[in-house]
Amino acid sequence: MAPTLTHPKGQSIEVPDEKVEYFTSKGWSTEADAAKSEPVVEIPDGDPSDSWTNAQLDKLAERDGVDFAGVKNKGDRLEAITKHREAATAAAAAAAGTGSSD
Repeated sequence: MAPTLTHPKGQSIEVPDEKVEYFTSKGWSTEADAAKSEPVVEIPDGDPSDSWTNAQLDKLAERDGVDFAGVKNKGDRLEAITKHREAATAAAAAAAGTGSSD
């Protein structure tokens, strides 16, 4: 299988093995290069707080399916996560029949 290379602007192409060196010398990267360059972000234990980095909050949101549309800062991120968790808790309670009934 031909290696896939990615241009800094995002375009990806497959090239024969003998052409990889040429393309990488022009700024293209291999999948292995991309994996090495991405920092590993660990999600801390406990509830998210101001002490968490934006990268940690982003990773948590990605894992839990939190919608970050329109977020601009850490406060927005924390608010979106809190609302998502409250909605998930309410939905779980309703599904279990333990929600409040009026």
